[in-house]
Amino acid sequence: MRKFLVLVLSLALGLSFALTIGCQKKPGEEQNKAAEKAAEVKNTADEKAAEVKNTADEKAAGVKNTADEKATEAKNRADEKAAEVNAKADEKAAEVNAKVAGWDSCKGCHTDSGKPAPSKADLLKKFKTEKELIAAAKASRNPMMNKFKKDDLLKAAAKDLGLK
Repeated sequence: MRKFLVLVLSLALGLSFALTIGCQKKPGEEQNKAAEKAAEVKNTADEKAAEVKNTADEKAAGVKNTADEKATEAKNRADEKAAEVNAKADEKAAEVNAKVAGWDSCKGCHTDSGKPAPSKADLLKKFKTEKELIAAAKASRNPMMNKFKKDDLLKAAAKDLGLK
């Protein structure tokens, strides 16, 4: 029985030894698990970073589109205002040109006193049509008339005088 007991104890000891060795962790196993965990955390971080980047890109694109729309609206408003200002300037220029080109440009010399040039009344008595007035003005040898011998200036003056 003693042999049997030694045998059983020996087997138990051997089995215990075998289990102890089998259950021990191998030296690289902990490092492998740590590396796996680190890789898993890194992958999760990379995925989150990619999500954040995509979200930021989408927001940036949205902001850029909004800014482009606002810039286009501002440019269109500026173009409209510029067109309005140009139209008003053209109107004012036309008014000024009409005054300068019309009888107003002649009033300086053709005064009611008839000096230094014939008065408006004298011109209306002498000329009955626009063509007569223009022809006479162009034929004038008075050097003061030289800058007024253009058709548009004379036609405007004749129109203001009521000649046809």
